[in-house]
Amino acid sequence: MFDVRSPRTQDPPADVDFERSGLGYRWVRGPFGVRLLRPPATVPCALSTQASRVQAGAMWSGKRTVRLLRRDRGASVRQVGSPWTRSVPAGYHQPPRLLRCGDSMRLTYVVTKGSATARVSFAVARARAR
Repeated sequence: MFDVRSPRTQDPPADVDFERSGLGYRWVRGPFGVRLLRPPATVPCALSTQASRVQAGAMWSGKRTVRLLRRDRGASVRQVGSPWTRSVPAGYHQPPRLLRCGDSMRLTYVVTKGSATARVSFAVARARAR
């Protein structure tokens, strides 16, 4: 009936508009004229063994640097990927993942313009199975 396959990641064949997808993502105004992709507060917990990806992105013009930080419950803060020095559309880089149902994290965008720095954080949780 169903073929048994090993779990693997498969990227979509085309760009996905996360804001119009109905998944709960939206572009919000951030510091220094940067638009940030805000993830939904909860992502679904599928019955599969696949981790849930949490997309991130930032758009701006001019000279800015944006870093993405992640903090899991009970863990220290760590940087996700490399700092962005130009606009990064959603889905462009390897997104952070929530591995198990009930996991949560805080994503923080750190925006730098010249010597000024500002932070914007969003909490994301993977909904527990009911």
